[in-house]
Amino acid sequence: MDKHDRPYKCYEPGCDKIQGFTYSGGLLRHQREVHKKNDTKPLMCPYADCNRSTGNGFTRQENLREHLRRRHMHTEVVLTASPPVDASLKRKHDSPNGELPDSQESGGGLHNEVKRLRRESQEKDHRLEQLERIITHLQQAISQPLVRKDDPQLTQARHTSAP
Repeated sequence: MDKHDRPYKCYEPGCDKIQGFTYSGGLLRHQREVHKKNDTKPLMCPYADCNRSTGNGFTRQENLREHLRRRHMHTEVVLTASPPVDASLKRKHDSPNGELPDSQESGGGLHNEVKRLRRESQEKDHRLEQLERIITHLQQAISQPLVRKDDPQLTQARHTSAP
């Protein structure tokens, strides 16, 4: 097949990708992300105070990882808040009765989430203490006179500016 051939077309009404796609994966990704077809559960940011923790979320794991790297800068974040659908289906098939097994994986995920939240809370507390110290120093600096009255430069400036 020539690299310019685009045999995989999107037939969704009003779609502007009329030229098509070079491979089927491109068409499937386009349909999933643009037209919300073959809809999988969106991946949400695990940080509750982030605007990407609700709403549409992310359609791809890689996009979520990149978001976490850029916005939250935590490399060891456990992404248990919204596991990919395929992974949960695989676990379901591994169980002989079709139920999700009670493994330590889900409990471990919660444990890691609690540890992460505690660490975040401690970091925020530390930052709050730093800011409170800065405010205290600024308040002290404001309450102290900036220039002493017996400062020779101030006295000289008063005498030269007087008419």
